Amino acid sequence: MTGIRLAGVSKSFGGKPVLKKVSLEIRSGEFFCVLGPSGSGKTTILRIIAGLERPDEGKVYFGDRDVTDLPAKDRGVSMIFQSLALYPHLSVYENIAFPLRVRKTPEQEIKKTVSDVAETLRIQSILNRNITSLSGGERQRVAIARSLVYRPQIFLMDEPLTGLETAFRQELRREIKEIQRSTGITTVYVTHDQVEAFSLADRVALLHEGVVQSVGEPQQVYERPENLWAARFVGDTPLNVFEASLKAAGDEAVVKVDELGLAFRTKVSRIPSDGRVYVAGRSEAFKLGVEGFLTGVVVGREVLGDRVVYTVDVEGRRIVVKAAAYIDLKPDEKVEIGVDLDKLMIFDGEGRRL
Repeated sequence: MTGIRLAGVSKSFGGKPVLKKVSLEIRSGEFFCVLGPSGSGKTTILRIIAGLERPDEGKVYFGDRDVTDLPAKDRGVSMIFQSLALYPHLSVYENIAFPLRVRKTPEQEIKKTVSDVAETLRIQSILNRNITSLSGGERQRVAIARSLVYRPQIFLMDEPLTGLETAFRQELRREIKEIQRSTGITTVYVTHDQVEAFSLADRVALLHEGVVQSVGEPQQVYERPENLWAARFVGDTPLNVFEASLKAAGDEAVVKVDELGLAFRTKVSRIPSDGRVYVAGRSEAFKLGVEGFLTGVVVGREVLGDRVVYTVDVEGRRIVVKAAAYIDLKPDEKVEIGVDLDKLMIFDGEGRRL
């Protein structure tokens, strides 16, 4: 299979920058997700890899080969768009066979290849049906089958599950991952959905306003984001962020969060000249009902199945805390909060991780 490298890629439309010196390395056979909000430049990255757009600056490499100027038809890339773009006047079989017919593949080989990919995607029973008679999940499988039928070197997917019901999305996520693992095709998947990205990806790149913010394995991006924006963007509950000060203390540093009356020692990569930092903690960094640093009052409660998310007022500062469902607290109830200092993140005044 083929790895992909973007080297300093920039792209503007109508004078508006969409990608700003994006550099990414996608490993051969990897399932790589680009995650970010609408308008961040995700689809433009896919289109540049596919050869549907040319970068204004920078280079695109497949392995060691510079493909920046190579036409899309010669790149060995298959792409699924959000719209699927199936042919409604053709049967499922003919939709899947279409890329092979364009390549003048012998009929016997077409039959075998379509049969094999249909078996992989469990759609043998609908091969003779018309596209218009299919459910959303069935159409999605047909689109994937058509993209895989000629064994591309690279598989690109642009939010292919958007608009499907939750149960379909979960089922298709599993199938897409299984197909990618079985074929070993280098896959780049674009989404704004964190659950999708984290459940599918070997590695994730967070993109915001055309700039790569953080890259790594899903757990790494969650626990060790490169900056404060990335820390806020991932996670299923709001991030707790506090202004703080930091001073050197031997080979460590002392962090003071005045608004919480909290001080602790930690190690950081550098000391900002102004000493101004942000301390951030996810909801699971705080523990309710534990004798600890803080005392507050419950002001909000949201049940999330086996977890409950509490909002606690600590001297006028609200903290979001995730707790097990068996911890049953009522509004206005007083509670102590413990803090897992190892789970706190520290960023400088510009939001860069320390």
